[in-house]
Amino acid sequence: MNNPLKLVALWFILTFVALPSASAQDIRRIAVGAGHGPQWVVNKTIEQHNSVIDVNFFFKEYPIPRLGRSSLLLGVGYSYLWTNEDVNRDNQVISFIPAYRYYFDISEKIKMFIHLAAGPSVMSSYDLGYEEQGSKFVFNNYIGLGMRFGQNNEWEFSFVWRHLSNAGLVQPNDGYDVPFTFMLGRVF
Repeated sequence: MNNPLKLVALWFILTFVALPSASAQDIRRIAVGAGHGPQWVVNKTIEQHNSVIDVNFFFKEYPIPRLGRSSLLLGVGYSYLWTNEDVNRDNQVISFIPAYRYYFDISEKIKMFIHLAAGPSVMSSYDLGYEEQGSKFVFNNYIGLGMRFGQNNEWEFSFVWRHLSNAGLVQPNDGYDVPFTFMLGRVF
């Protein structure tokens, strides 16, 4: 599938077709995070490092019984990114976040999970350091591993790798990376 628009359409169709017929659970899950790490660039003479502060709010969770201990979460997020470079020092991102989670029960009070997300987002500028996007519309993608814990599994801690890009919809599409992000969340 070489056409990026087809890939984007497929992602949205799968996101909403995967929703089970059972009703969603209303949730209030807030997570804050901070991260830092090297930008993956082709030009090795630049040693750009990016940092991020995140606030995410998830409001719906759709259990997906036919996929085991899985669920689809819907949420929104705000990210503030900055870089060590002297040009295009920061960028702000607002995101809609559909996220897939697969849970592993460790004990009654601890659940591990794998977390995948790719949400449509709008940035405040086209650049971060020497990395450039052809559009302010991007996808906020991340993959992570986490743990829910506490008396009622109300707390969660996760480690995620973050990548923002426009999926090749518009050139240039350098993408922004923050490979080491830690998030702490709570369900209310």
